[in-house]
Amino acid sequence: MKNLKFLVFIALIGLTFNSFAQSESAIDKKIAKMMEIQGTTDQMVLAIDQMIDIQKGAYGGELGDEFWDSLKEEFTGEALTDLVQELVPIYKKHLLESEIDAIIAFYSSEAGQSLLKKTPLIMQESMSIGAAWGQKIGENLVKKMQEKKKD
Repeated sequence: MKNLKFLVFIALIGLTFNSFAQSESAIDKKIAKMMEIQGTTDQMVLAIDQMIDIQKGAYGGELGDEFWDSLKEEFTGEALTDLVQELVPIYKKHLLESEIDAIIAFYSSEAGQSLLKKTPLIMQESMSIGAAWGQKIGENLVKKMQEKKKD
């Protein structure tokens, strides 16, 4: 009888861990989907492209297009998947599953897609305003420092 209880106990632990692993996997998939739908992975690919272009420019034609194409394929394939998997725990640490679901729902909506498309334009226009603001603040800071020196 003790052996039967022990076996049932072990089976329940196994089911619990299996269930826990499956729920983690579902959340991991949701986070990866959220990152994709937000454009995070596209931004990563863009950064990789820019990095390769810079290096390609530095080395000129020494290494050939085939090298750079295979490098891009490697970095935007399995390496990018690995990076996303390493980032998933950070998102899990800070977001509830209900929040992840809401974010996916928003970015899947017409309004969310519109925001994604318009964000680069908004950022571009905002940068000039931010630069002017920064210059104004900097000038104000210099002025205050000069006034303080006079005291």
